[in-house]
Amino acid sequence: MELTLVDGDRTTTVPVGEDLTLTAAAVLAATGWEPKPHGLCRGEVCVPARLDPAGVPLGRLAEVLQRPLAVEVLDDRVVAVLGEPAGAAVSVGDVAPSLTLDDVDGRPVAVTGSGRKTAVVAWSTWCGCRYELPAWKALADELRDEGLDVVTVALDEDREAVRPWADQAGLPVGV
Repeated sequence: MELTLVDGDRTTTVPVGEDLTLTAAAVLAATGWEPKPHGLCRGEVCVPARLDPAGVPLGRLAEVLQRPLAVEVLDDRVVAVLGEPAGAAVSVGDVAPSLTLDDVDGRPVAVTGSGRKTAVVAWSTWCGCRYELPAWKALADELRDEGLDVVTVALDEDREAVRPWADQAGLPVGV
């Protein structure tokens, strides 16, 4: 089975066991952290932890690094995202990490990275907030020349349910 791990702006695919256990080599390749007898190390920086030399469960890896973890197990692979470390903060004016989502047709949409300010609006077909999309479109049109982009993110899994709302919104929609 394969694991695609997103860690900040780094995305790596490595083998993973059925129980979501990574070999030491896979941990190093996916994260840059090397499992050692006394914990995980990256260069001179080490995080003390007791790790099984036979493999590191994905959840344990996130726990040791004090990082939130989101995991989706698919038929033939696993996709996981390691969130920012606990205590990481974003301030007004900071540049957001790059983020790309698929639109309703499966094409990538860059949510960030344009060098402009971007408002990311989350919505769903089952939420009354979907009726606010025209107002977001009007705001995007009004403030486009001021340097603001608006991108919406539908939290639905069914792209076809999203399509009519996305078409009507006239805004970039990630699903």
